[in-house]
Amino acid sequence: MVLNETAILANPLIAPLANVLDALKAIVGGIFGLYILLLILRWIEYKRFGKVLRDVRDELQKLNKKVKKLEPKKKTKKKK
Repeated sequence: MVLNETAILANPLIAPLANVLDALKAIVGGIFGLYILLLILRWIEYKRFGKVLRDVRDELQKLNKKVKKLEPKKKTKKKK
């Protein structure tokens, strides 16, 4: 009987604390979830950016090969 009376008296004191803890849990969980989401998005962005950089490097290598074929060969001077 004493335990029931204590629970009834303590309930108004614990309820606001529980509400604050729930709000705090939602804020922290929301920030953590947002952080994880941003990390995933950044990882995807880096993968795409890396692919673009590899494509640009390949294109530059192809262009360099074509330019070298078009350049006239330099004549070397013979020493007498």
